[in-house]
Amino acid sequence: MARRETPVAAATAVTPPRPISLASYVTVWDTEEKGSDVSLASFMLVDGFKCPYEVAVVASDDSDLLDPVRLIRSELGLKVGVVRVRAHRASVFRAEVDFVRSVRRWHFATCQLPDVIDVPGGSIRRPEGW
Repeated sequence: MARRETPVAAATAVTPPRPISLASYVTVWDTEEKGSDVSLASFMLVDGFKCPYEVAVVASDDSDLLDPVRLIRSELGLKVGVVRVRAHRASVFRAEVDFVRSVRRWHFATCQLPDVIDVPGGSIRRPEGW
């Protein structure tokens, strides 16, 4: 039986491997959590129907939550506020909620645990660089 090369095999046989350059790579941070916005919206609506809360506070600036926020305010008459972590851009909720607050770097800095926490049987140390 004669050996036959496919076009792909023929092409790879004559094409030398290309050197990999680190300059051709980029760092990508994928912070999107699939399904979390739907889950949050569902619980906000269900909680609002079951026993009205005084105010729902959403820690997000995800536009996927706009419709649930509108429904909670218009249909249930409940207050909704937003806490934004990315304060450098305009909030998509600005006109749709009762208030918008931004979390600043110093908020996180003042909420850090101590460098060492004593626990039964030893201690826990905060990692370097935190």
